[in-house]
Formats: sequence, structure tokens, C-alpha cells
Amino acid sequence: MSEVFIGHSSKDKLVADAIVKALECEGISCWIAPRDVLAGTNYGAEIIKGIRNCSILVLVFSENSNTSTAIFREVQKAFAEQKIIIPLRIQNVPVSDDLDFYISGLHWLDANPRDHNYSDLIRVVRRLLNPPKPTTAKPPAKAALKQEAPKAGKGLFGFLFNSKNTEPENFPDNVQPCATLHLLEDGEPIQEIPINKNPFVLGRNRDQADYTFESEDDKRIGRTHAVINRDGHRYYIIDKQSRNGTLLNGVKIEPDKPVPLEDGMIIRIGRRNLRFQLHD
Repeated sequence: MSEVFIGHSSKDKLVADAIVKALECEGISCWIAPRDVLAGTNYGAEIIKGIRNCSILVLVFSENSNTSTAIFREVQKAFAEQKIIIPLRIQNVPVSDDLDFYISGLHWLDANPRDHNYSDLIRVVRRLLNPPKPTTAKPPAKAALKQEAPKAGKGLFGFLFNSKNTEPENFPDNVQPCATLHLLEDGEPIQEIPINKNPFVLGRNRDQADYTFESEDDKRIGRTHAVINRDGHRYYIIDKQSRNGTLLNGVKIEPDKPVPLEDGMIIRIGRRNLRFQLHD
């Protein structure tokens, strides 16, 4: 089983082979056609197996792949399988309508022609394959048990299990939020959304959500679709059992399970993409 599937046009084989060499030299296993297609097997079926068995699809984006029907099908399959898709741009061309739905809202990497080792790609792939685990707070000392217990909702799990009794923690007006969301359109930010409450609710119910989406997304977005919660210096996103789910970097997260947010991650809710950004 390979960790990374390399989606590329056959006309970009030299670049794709160089990417595979750089990744595999760092111990990251790759699947690439035609190298990994067994002789005598169905070519299309092997492609599907390669995508299904990987964790990440790296799309070598160029003028050639942008107009390739085969590449469109690979990206479509990876999206359906909820794989992480990393568009690696080697040519600056407008995204075709076929690919636009699947990759326009994702965070792109631009290949550096001077970096033959693809160090940026390796760094991102490693981080996605081995995301940092949330730190677990140490239990309080026995002496501290005599102190007044914290109010429900102040910690990460207080909101999960005591949401009915939780009052949002509003940040003072003179305090700059430590994180923001950027609403994306065609991969570019069109609106900055400060995360100025804890918890911060995303949805379509104006009475319950701290940020509401436009009416065109109502059918795909729940009343309280997802929540962003801060615990110390860490942020987490929680899908509140929404009908269509919440995607993080192209992967659907489990309902009611806190997932740590890292700078630059893409949150997809309905048809909308939001980029999470931490501030110093």
C-alpha cells in the first residue's frame, strides 16, 4: 500500500518521475502509472486501486493535466474516496471547469524550479501523513480539588457534553483574535472572519451560529453545522452531526470528535471553503 498517488499527464512524465524520486528518497512510498500497473491487468482498475489505497493524491498541475480527461477522473475518484488532494502547480494556467469544483478551494503548492528536491512538498506530505496529536492536560493535584470547579463549557470537552448550559466566551474588544477564517472563492480569500468567541459556531441558523452562510448553501449546511473550539493555545473543529459532514483538507471528519486545526488547513462546509489561519 502506497502513501501518495501521483496524478500526472504522460506529457509531464519527467517532472512526475522527479517528484516520485524525491519523495521515495525521504521514505514516502508512491504509486505512479505506468510503473506500478501490473502487466496483464486492467489499466483503469489498477488506477482505481492505487487511489483507493493511498492517503494523498498529488496532482501535478500543468496545461497538459488541466485538459486531461484521465486526470479529471483520477481527481474525481480521489474526492469521492475522501483522499487529501495536493495540487502542485508546475505551470500557471487557469483551472478548467472540470477540475474547478474539486481543487479551486484547496491550498496549492507552487513548484520551485530551483528546488529539485521538492522540499516544500515533502514537508507538507509528512505533516499530513503524521498530524500532530492534541496535547492532553495533566490531571490537577489533589490539593487543587478543593478549589471552585470551572464553569461548564470553558474547556474543550465542556462544550461537547454540556452544550445546553454553555455560555460563549466573548473576547474583549481590545483583544485581537488569535485565529481567523478566510472564506475562499476560486482559491482566493474574499472575506476574513475573526474567531472572536469560544466556542465559535458555523451554520445557517442566525440565532445559533456566530457565522452564517448564504441561503444558496442552506440545503447542504446544518443549522449548527460545526464548531471551532479553543483550548489554551490550540484550536479544534467539531462536526455537530451534520447531514453532509465537514471536510478538513479534503477528508471527512467524524461527528462529535474534536480534530486539531493547523495553520493553513482548509475546512469545507457545503460548497464553501474556509482557510484557517493562526496569528502570532
